[in-house]
Amino acid sequence: MSNNSNENSISKIIANEYKCCPEYLDYYLWELKLDDQTIRDAIKNLENKTIFSTDLADDALYRTRKQKHSLCIVVPTYNRPSRVKVWLAESMKTYYQYGVDVLFVDSSEDDETKNIIKNSNFKNVFYETFDDNTKTIKDTIDEKVCYCFKIAAYKYDAIWPCHDVAMPDMKNIYEIFERSFYAKEDLLIVDAFYNPDSLSYLEEYNNSHKMILDLYGIMTSLPSVIYFSKLARKISDEYPVKKGINDGLWVPTVIFHAIANNDFKATYIITHSFNSIPDNGASFWLKNKSVLKLYAERWPNIVKNLPVEYDSIRENILYNSFKEINFNDGFLLYCRVYGNFGFIDVLKNFNLFRKMMKKQFILLFILSLLPPSFAKTYLDKPRRWNVKLVREIIRFINRLEKKFKCKK
Repeated sequence: MSNNSNENSISKIIANEYKCCPEYLDYYLWELKLDDQTIRDAIKNLENKTIFSTDLADDALYRTRKQKHSLCIVVPTYNRPSRVKVWLAESMKTYYQYGVDVLFVDSSEDDETKNIIKNSNFKNVFYETFDDNTKTIKDTIDEKVCYCFKIAAYKYDAIWPCHDVAMPDMKNIYEIFERSFYAKEDLLIVDAFYNPDSLSYLEEYNNSHKMILDLYGIMTSLPSVIYFSKLARKISDEYPVKKGINDGLWVPTVIFHAIANNDFKATYIITHSFNSIPDNGASFWLKNKSVLKLYAERWPNIVKNLPVEYDSIRENILYNSFKEINFNDGFLLYCRVYGNFGFIDVLKNFNLFRKMMKKQFILLFILSLLPPSFAKTYLDKPRRWNVKLVREIIRFINRLEKKFKCKK
């Protein structure tokens, strides 16, 4: 029997059973391609089964999925209403169909972002104000993200903190999210550095030592972790932002405090997880020349203050938790453009950076010799800009050596 015959049979069975308008079945089955059980559950939730409306169909589907497992994407934002508009225009309808809410936590200097959200017609979009003046640590967004946890952790089965440039692709992630939810996992780690077309890797974790060494660097990207309610609530209640202890990298550091005794279950996946908004801006750390402080001061403090369960691998964590992807060519170039990682800074922290960055340290060392204005000329170069740049610097050094020998 063909697939069409099977689907038509399902349609007839459900239509007869629930006496609903056949257009609902066409919409759910052919357009949204839902499975039989989801269709049945959504039809039960219809407010009017005899008059077809896509809005009513989506309302029923939203209620159906949210009743099973509620997920909230929490988005810290600041003075970026144009990005919020993209979220509303491109993703919100899909999120609604998947029963997903989106909460924007905003500290903008005006009400434009607030008004855009308040005037939207989406029932799954919410807005909260965060007052930056309440922060005790001014150069991080840690307290803002912590505030997101406090708002959402007790209202939802799962929360997903995201940057306002990274919109989760629920069509691709929903099935894996359901799998983790029904397996009663604590974390779903979604690689935010790689974005292949389909699922290309999956690994389960229940050992905090292995996970911190394998995944800490990947988990530093805010959208890389979906927190299920038990762990989200524990983090919200027991692990505030503490200066000199976990500030700068509050997430993911507090995760490893909370799971130090290995009482957790997690899955790590590489798949197409995000639809990105083009962004030419730079992070707070880059623009404020704080990257050096993050890696040379805050990171060693974070490792030092991890629970005693990590004593046997503490040095290994310090040098091996960050991966090459964390120090990719583009990131290091941007660092130098904004004045980070000057030559003297690199020399002062030579051993730490050499061990942490491994192969990329040579590139960092070379970039540290460049004035930021010179590094900026390479921002728009092709992919292998670093090879050309390194060759040019080597030629420049060789010319200096020749001149020096001639003078001798």
